[in-house]
Amino acid sequence: MVAGLAVESLKFGYNKVPVLHEVSLHAAPGRVTALVGPNAAGKSTLLKCIAGMLKGRGTVRVEGQDLSGCSREEVTRLVAYLPQDVIPSAVLTVYEAILLARQTGASWRVQDVDLTAVLGIMQRLQLESLALRYLNELSGGQKQLVGVAQALVREPRVLLMDEPTSNLDLRHQMEVLDFVCSATRERGLVTILAIHDLNLAARYADGFLVLSEGVVYSKGTPGEALTPQMLEDVYGIEAETWRGPGGTPFVGPLRALPRSRTTNPKVEGVAT
Repeated sequence: MVAGLAVESLKFGYNKVPVLHEVSLHAAPGRVTALVGPNAAGKSTLLKCIAGMLKGRGTVRVEGQDLSGCSREEVTRLVAYLPQDVIPSAVLTVYEAILLARQTGASWRVQDVDLTAVLGIMQRLQLESLALRYLNELSGGQKQLVGVAQALVREPRVLLMDEPTSNLDLRHQMEVLDFVCSATRERGLVTILAIHDLNLAARYADGFLVLSEGVVYSKGTPGEALTPQMLEDVYGIEAETWRGPGGTPFVGPLRALPRSRTTNPKVEGVAT
């Protein structure tokens, strides 16, 4: 059995317009991968294809199992996807919404293990005080936290999160990412975070996958991926990079380059 997540030669397009071109990657259990790139690079599309929400051409395997041969229920049990948009304001309390997310199987019978899991995740994300609040009464940041709880309470093997900190203040960004990283290592999850904040990604991710115009530009550790050349090619900016305490790389944007100065990125096409 191949551990982790393996994506091979994945292609996808909307209305015959290509979005992903032969994207391949391997992500190991217990590690957090930051999926980075500019708007319209294909990050959300890639996550949706891995989660089975979009049907691309190529192969997606979780722990050696080809997801194309799995039922929707089986895929949902293996892969949890947290979209960029916050959860809808359904007529449910926070507690009910998290418990409902836990019930991914055919049976609706609630067992003690389910209640324990829901209470545990609410405590870890400090949501106990919101347990009886309705979703439509929550702020955007609170809804984002509930969405994180819904994804993690299912105990998936692969966790996909599209901008999980987009509606959170700095304190809650750090608390959520601390928890996600801890859960990834404790449970041996494969976690992929699509994230725009490169410095935040560098602080928490074990590896980077840089996507540009639907292809893999580069991959590697944060220090290997965050280079001035990558920032010029992919983001069209002039920037400095340096190492902070503990060797964490940081990006200091200087200026946006004129469009005529930006170059077509040299891409790898395959990440391993």
